[in-house]
Amino acid sequence: MATATVCNGEFNGQDTREKLTRLSGAEWEGLRWFHADTDDVTEAMLASGLPAINDPWDLANLPDLKVTRIGPPAGAWGRAGASGMSGTILIPVYYRTPGIQVLPYEIGDAWTEIASGQSSVQVQTGLVLSGGNWELDTLLPAINGGQGAQKTVGNVEARVIAVYSEANFHAKKNTWAQYATEACFNADAFTMPPIRDGTTLFAVDPDKAQYMGFEMEMIGKGKVRVTHRLSLFGAPFYRWFELDDAGMPIGTAFSARLWPSRVFANVL
Repeated sequence: MATATVCNGEFNGQDTREKLTRLSGAEWEGLRWFHADTDDVTEAMLASGLPAINDPWDLANLPDLKVTRIGPPAGAWGRAGASGMSGTILIPVYYRTPGIQVLPYEIGDAWTEIASGQSSVQVQTGLVLSGGNWELDTLLPAINGGQGAQKTVGNVEARVIAVYSEANFHAKKNTWAQYATEACFNADAFTMPPIRDGTTLFAVDPDKAQYMGFEMEMIGKGKVRVTHRLSLFGAPFYRWFELDDAGMPIGTAFSARLWPSRVFANVL
């Protein structure tokens, strides 16, 4: 694997000095250059030593100034037709603080939006406080002789917006369509991107996100923006009681899984 090293000065006649601009009291943008010891573009972009997206410029002094874009390579030196690590490729790394980023339309950009709402569900019993937790009441008769009642509940939806290459979109769209048809839950823990212009990532535990569908639009040649809709903090189970003739619950609650789980990490 190639290795990338930060450079700050001049490299083969090209200015590679660090550039740091203060746009306001708390808003900054910066540029750093790295050189990778290879003449292969793929090796260079995957080189060890390159920072990752969201890595800070200076953890102590500018922790919110973070990497937003890496590349494309801006210069290459090596023997014509050479392969392996016989040359050098320069890679620019761009930094920005939250609040100054325009609508991200570059491939690889992603952010999260969260909204809440309300819906209704049919319930058979009320709740009772037991040991500090609210649990289904198994002592009183079922509501309306088992017919139940409508209960208002809140719901939280995350919209994960990501920009894909057209080829990557076509490689993934059938999986997304399957997930949307199944309305499946996440089998694995995964992390959603930060709120747009923010830095805080959102970790989601298994079976806490339900895939509710996606929308897409072309936003330029070879670029597709996709909005994934995820319902958060639900459960893939339905629970109910068997009732006697008097409408009293018999025994413990039954539980049935209604939705499957699928891997979400690296799929969205």
